[in-house]
Amino acid sequence: MAVYFAIIDKLIEEGFLMDSRFNSPAEIASLVSKSGVTKSMLSLPKMILLGLMAGAFIAFGGAASDVAMHGVADVGLARVVAGVIFPVGLMLVVFTGSELFTGNCLMIIPTLEKKIKPVSMIKNLVTVYISNFVGAMIIDLLIFFSGQLNYSNGGLGAFTIKVALAKTTINPATAIISGILCNILVCLAIVMATGATDAIGKIFGVFFPICAFVVCGFEHCVANMFYIPTGVMAAMNPEYVAKVQELYGITAQQCQNLANLSGCESLLFVTIGNIIGGMIFVVGLSQLIDEDIIRMPRFGCVGFHPTKLPKGRGRAPMAWLILDRGEGAATFFKIDTKADEGDIFVQSVAKDKRVLPITKPDMHGMAIPVDVRLEEFSLRPTPEEAMNAIVPNYVAGFIYGALVESFCSEQNARMMAMDAATDNADALLKDLNTMYNRARQAAITQEITEVCGGAAAQRREREEEMRV
Repeated sequence: MAVYFAIIDKLIEEGFLMDSRFNSPAEIASLVSKSGVTKSMLSLPKMILLGLMAGAFIAFGGAASDVAMHGVADVGLARVVAGVIFPVGLMLVVFTGSELFTGNCLMIIPTLEKKIKPVSMIKNLVTVYISNFVGAMIIDLLIFFSGQLNYSNGGLGAFTIKVALAKTTINPATAIISGILCNILVCLAIVMATGATDAIGKIFGVFFPICAFVVCGFEHCVANMFYIPTGVMAAMNPEYVAKVQELYGITAQQCQNLANLSGCESLLFVTIGNIIGGMIFVVGLSQLIDEDIIRMPRFGCVGFHPTKLPKGRGRAPMAWLILDRGEGAATFFKIDTKADEGDIFVQSVAKDKRVLPITKPDMHGMAIPVDVRLEEFSLRPTPEEAMNAIVPNYVAGFIYGALVESFCSEQNARMMAMDAATDNADALLKDLNTMYNRARQAAITQEITEVCGGAAAQRREREEEMRV
């Protein structure tokens, strides 16, 4: 299996398994490095302008996702809706070449390669961070004074307060860890967009990682630059405060604390997490980093691998997860020149291997506390009735989907056959038209030649008669 992965990696590095519309891993690493060098060479006014644009674009994505999800009661569905809409912000950043703080954490690559100075990277990150904040604040103010928060009779304003409270009451450790996970996905989105060579590839490269971090609820510092200030402004409006009490049970004191900027320091912890996440992600690209770069840090580079090492090394951790029958693991190791073969620092293996079937816990012999109130209750419908109603519909849906796919495949095959026949007929008509034109031209040329020959013969006869 190790030989198999080695062959696959070699083919990928050589470009044999990559679509022409997507760069190889080595090319992606080179492009990311060059992009970092370009960012460090930007003039200060241009850096500020591009930072303002990126902050505004992310704010647009946050505003659109709030409008879409504020009326959805189910939390999971609401996050899915937000995950579908929010990536528009990063798409705008990628396609316009704007400067986003979290994505610029990838500048660590050219810094480690000694292509740019650490001072240049720090200058860019600080300038872009402040510019992102100002750009997001501009959109915050425009949205607030536009009356958009009045949607649903103030329901959107109440929802905005709720979101801001959730982000300002998060504890520092959770904020940092959530920020780490968020920026790993954001950096992945930037790298995937860099790897794509066409617009569609860049869109899909951005969409799925950003959708994943939004659905999971990870914290993004630039996005919070929209959510928190907008919530603070909404908390100053008595109508929104009354609405949030009515809808979500949030007290007036909590709204007052938010209006007084209580808990806004969480943005700092999220920022720290985003920085760490970007750096960890870069370190995880150990197979794309030269030996000299790996040895640059005083204590070496630390990598993370989502399976057991050394057994589950390589770029296909999910395959090892399947082969190990669901036994997952998390491994931190010291990076060396070989892929995933450095010394292991920490390795945690999942204790519970079984996922399905779900077993019912044994409640017999469990001591019930004295102060617990016991009540009799019944479930309607029963689990059997629910399954009898759900399973047939579920199976019927699968069968219907298979039939629809089969019908669509047939129609697609018919369409492709007709397209091919049409193309062949057009080509045949073109060839026949060319042959006809050539034959007609040859006939015309022949007639002209004959007329010219006859006229010349008559002229010679007249000349001979005149001489006689």
